[in-house]
Amino acid sequence: MARINEPSGVAAVLRGLAAMSGQQLVVTTLAEMADVARATVERYTELLDAVFLIHPLRPWSRNPLARAVRRPKVHLVDTGLLCHLLNVNEQSLTRIESRELGAVAETYVVNELRKQATWAETDVTLHHFRDSHGNSEVDVIAETPDARVVGIEVKAALTVTGRDFKDLESLKTKLGSDFMHGYVVYLGTSTLSFGDRLTAVPLGALWANPPVSR
Repeated sequence: MARINEPSGVAAVLRGLAAMSGQQLVVTTLAEMADVARATVERYTELLDAVFLIHPLRPWSRNPLARAVRRPKVHLVDTGLLCHLLNVNEQSLTRIESRELGAVAETYVVNELRKQATWAETDVTLHHFRDSHGNSEVDVIAETPDARVVGIEVKAALTVTGRDFKDLESLKTKLGSDFMHGYVVYLGTSTLSFGDRLTAVPLGALWANPPVSR
């Protein structure tokens, strides 16, 4: 598919992308991390996307132009590969101080949602949201063709509080009736309501539909 002049360079770019999984793709930063020219990073990133090793999560905005010019988030398509490249395993991820757990959990959720979007009865497109000032972020935006929106945040913790819904609350206020629901996916076991159209759900809710506990 492409001529790879620097095999070690594409490997370095992939490791850099693993370190950035769940973050905005900043090509300049990635080029510095991989010690590869910016143009080469852009070409290798496109190639890794084409062979389904990574996928970009495009930014969400009601302005189509803003969607085109803002930075995507990048995710590896497989969390096993992600953990290998980050040099972590199940034991290290269970430590409270694990720095990688958040990125692995978010990438896992995004990958599951992408798969389920392909067979969902309602057509949806997936994005991420960050306002122009960086004050409000939502990990995943699922939008229907008629502009209805579900927001999903991922929290790599066993508990959840009202503070974890701050950005979803902001999005709900911004969108009004177009905001269908906001979810915080976390590592606990209970499904909990946090008010109007706001719910905390365990990771297992990605493949189940438990009742809401109040």
